[in-house]
Amino acid sequence: MNRETLPTVETPEQAWWRPVWICLAGEQPLPNVLPLLTRLPETVVFLHTDMKASIESAKRCARFMAAKGVKTMTHKTSAFSPKQVAEDVVTIAARHDLSRVLLNYTGGTKLMSLAAHNALPPHIPKVYFDSRMGIMADQNAFVAAEPPALTVEEMLSLHADVTIDLTAEAPHGSETSSALLAGLLAVDGRNLTSMLSFRQKYLKPLRTGRNWRRLTDPIKNPFEDKNPDTARGLEAAMRKDGLLEEREGFCPNSHGLTFLEGLWWEQVVAARVKEGFRENGIDAASLDLKTNLTIRWTRANIVTQNEFDLAFVFRNRLYLISCTSASESETEKRRVQIEAFTDRLGGHFGKAMIASTLGGALIDKLRARGSDRVFVPAVGHWQDPAGLIRKWCL
Repeated sequence: MNRETLPTVETPEQAWWRPVWICLAGEQPLPNVLPLLTRLPETVVFLHTDMKASIESAKRCARFMAAKGVKTMTHKTSAFSPKQVAEDVVTIAARHDLSRVLLNYTGGTKLMSLAAHNALPPHIPKVYFDSRMGIMADQNAFVAAEPPALTVEEMLSLHADVTIDLTAEAPHGSETSSALLAGLLAVDGRNLTSMLSFRQKYLKPLRTGRNWRRLTDPIKNPFEDKNPDTARGLEAAMRKDGLLEEREGFCPNSHGLTFLEGLWWEQVVAARVKEGFRENGIDAASLDLKTNLTIRWTRANIVTQNEFDLAFVFRNRLYLISCTSASESETEKRRVQIEAFTDRLGGHFGKAMIASTLGGALIDKLRARGSDRVFVPAVGHWQDPAGLIRKWCL
């Protein structure tokens, strides 16, 4: 283990710290590991029950901490016998110098917490961690303790056996996405749905699976019949971003077609999320923001796959965004999928958003069908990114 990860000077707030931690492993992994990250121990023992969820949680927590250079062990106890829990905690503690042992009762059931707490003598520190309040040692007041931020991959690996793929870097088109957003707001007002008919009429016939047919003739500019100045502005932006072919007329290349199909909206959302955090005084670089990721879960030998346009971690909570400029039915399908996904993470540790270009009435219908676990902002929210982030994250 890299000893440089441990502070060399112990402050009064850290007087409770010991190098050997006994942790009660509950079904949710995150509360089990967050207290450990405030200052890494040398050894940690995860005490779990014989219930499947507790076993899996302890296994993932042990694997997570082992990857950080901590010696880890797991130990099974009874979910329903306070006497057995007490005996197991005393046995584990006796294997070490008691002056080096600490009990972390953040996880586990109430029965486990009570039995473990009462089983150990008063001189052994007993700590409880709250993600908002910090650490409470014994009966003292909470002391603020912010653990290091986890990455998107770490958050997911704690909750399931996952494989994460990041797609190749998408073509960047900041000028184009800004021009499209401004043009659509001018044309559509409080919804951005005029691109739906454009996609159906001009883009869908060019799709060949994952690829595009090469244009033989120019296609119609989305704003050609609505606002000639906006149409010229979009064409100029796409040329600047390298999304048009080098010939006369509106002839998007393959990247340009992908952009017009929907990638423009993903980049608008990503840019506005970063802007919203910055305007609230938070460094967007700290979010570990990932784009275009595919997550494959393996449970009971069954593999399920989910695709997300954006994911980031803020205050050790995972945020997932699915961006869509599609129809109401397709947007509803996305909402159902992302809601099911966040249920697996546990509501307190995962939040989700559907970023849709649909208008207000349709957004209201989507909200009415779903739960509060999935945030579905109206188009107007994206014109106030700071307010959107305050509403969703702060």
